[in-house]
Amino acid sequence: MINIGIPIWLGNVSEDLACGLNNLLAYGINMIELSIDYPWPFKESCKLQKLIALAKQNNMHINLHAPWRDIILASPYGEIGRASIEVILRSVNDLINEVSSYIVVHPLTMQRLDISDNRKEALTKFRENIKELTRKLNLGNHNVMIVVENLVGGIGAEPGDLAATLEGLDHVGLCLDIGHLASRYKRYLSGYYEDFYTYLKDVVESIGGISVPVIHVHDVDEHGREHLLIGEGFLDFKQVFKIISKLDPKNIVFEVFRSRNLRINLNTIAKNIGDAISWAKIYMA
Repeated sequence: MINIGIPIWLGNVSEDLACGLNNLLAYGINMIELSIDYPWPFKESCKLQKLIALAKQNNMHINLHAPWRDIILASPYGEIGRASIEVILRSVNDLINEVSSYIVVHPLTMQRLDISDNRKEALTKFRENIKELTRKLNLGNHNVMIVVENLVGGIGAEPGDLAATLEGLDHVGLCLDIGHLASRYKRYLSGYYEDFYTYLKDVVESIGGISVPVIHVHDVDEHGREHLLIGEGFLDFKQVFKIISKLDPKNIVFEVFRSRNLRINLNTIAKNIGDAISWAKIYMA
């Protein structure tokens, strides 16, 4: 069975938490991906704990998106990577027993990658830091994976490169972000492929055998502006889910943060993703 989720963070959580979660359940959403970005869990933790308790009460799956702002896991400077690991540990350690299956992290460095051996060094450091993070989180005892999310640009832009870098690490997989791929295609790659779906097929083939337990989806416009409400961009989600079904993901997260026409909140997102959920369930049942 595929789990359908929505990200929740301090910026979009409603005051009436019980009503908000009941609305999600009514639209077939059975999972929340908690974004543990500052100030969570260090401030307003009562709201976070209440949200977790209500989700558990309603038998919803709970997964985490680790902090990513100011977190530089692919820095060639060892001190920065170690500090980033410590911040993630402080942020998620007390929550790990609540996690159903995965924790998302971002592959980031601010370094130029096109000079000297910077790209190779950054990827090597990233692999080392992910290995150390999984060891310190003791993931084997929790049946939880670290999943690395592909980004629009930089060292984390191509899932095939990430898969090759992470190959052989225990309790590590990919979070394939379709919107980030679509934005990358529109901004940088449209002249190299017949269409986005040809590029997506190429990406799926490049991933190889690494586990992809979670997919992030959101719409993207013709200019590459991502995280749009489903239906406000160019993506055909019937085609998307058909192509990625061979990856056998267990979790689909609708990572929507913007709309051209509507005020975005959890209820608005839930009401407008029904058709996409149907295609996900058809191709990934």
